[in-house]
Amino acid sequence: TVPTELAIQLWQLVFDKYKNSMKLLSKWLEFCESVKDKDMKVVSKDVWEQIFDFLQETQSIDSYDDCGGAWPIAVDEFVEWCQENKK
Repeated sequence: TVPTELAIQLWQLVFDKYKNSMKLLSKWLEFCESVKDKDMKVVSKDVWEQIFDFLQETQSIDSYDDCGGAWPIAVDEFVEWCQENKK
């Protein structure tokens, strides 16, 4: 696992060159900031390994496909958070 605070910093650096193609990157980082001290104090290996693909493949919350549950639970929680904060 990786502490969420560190993961946020690393994602900002590593994904910087992809930010134009990752429409949900800023929302993902905002979500992580909002849960880093509560529900997601650390980022699991699954999230760490799959978030790049998720952000590349998913251009909007409306186009989200859970692939039959293939994404980590944190991604589902992110989608729910986005839908709740859309209102």
